[in-house]
Amino acid sequence: YWTVEGKWTVATFQKLGPDGQWYDLESVLWQGQPTYGAKDNFLLYGSDNYYRVRYETEDGAVNFSNLAVLRVDGAPLTEEVTVFPNPVPQSVDLKYDILSPKAGPLKISIYDAQGKLIWKSGQLAVEVGRNRVQVSTQLLAKGMYVTYIETPLKMYHRKFLVMENAQ
Repeated sequence: YWTVEGKWTVATFQKLGPDGQWYDLESVLWQGQPTYGAKDNFLLYGSDNYYRVRYETEDGAVNFSNLAVLRVDGAPLTEEVTVFPNPVPQSVDLKYDILSPKAGPLKISIYDAQGKLIWKSGQLAVEVGRNRVQVSTQLLAKGMYVTYIETPLKMYHRKFLVMENAQ
């Protein structure tokens, strides 16, 4: 949670990425109280996570809070699987974010709406903490798909939509 003193119009919670760029986690509009919170779905385990708040005042000035540093040691307690973006344009890679408390094998498969296997990964592996796998969608026709993700702990399935590229 952050407290931003004074009156402001928009506050954006930001995180410093491994590439040195600041990324927006969440934005909130002024609602009459100075304290708000944001959730970070991409915690880096075993290293420092840097955060700040970018806030705009009524006169249009942009200000930044002091940096906050959070270090998370150990492994996550639960497993999470996220597939994004959804819908996905044909020219953009589909990304799998896997937060895992256990290292081990990972398998990913994609099926079309009729249940036909379209793509299957080779043997992949996940480490403890945050993992990201990217899969090209260039060879997928537009339409609905189901992807199955088998981690060391569980089997997940997620639906996703492939769209035509924007012109």
